[in-house]
Amino acid sequence: MGLTRPKDIEASGVAVTSGETHTPLQLTLSCRAPLRLTPHRNAGGAELPADACGRG
Repeated sequence: MGLTRPKDIEASGVAVTSGETHTPLQLTLSCRAPLRLTPHRNAGGAELPADACGRG
């Protein structure tokens, strides 16, 4: 979060202990359309924008 002042950290509501953040995560996902999985890429990231634009 980039907070460095104790006052700002305290106001954020995030508990910090020994440099570790301990907050309960509650994630809820809802989608109207089916999720689409995309292939993982380890290389070729520079070409991605041109590829996407070419597909429309």
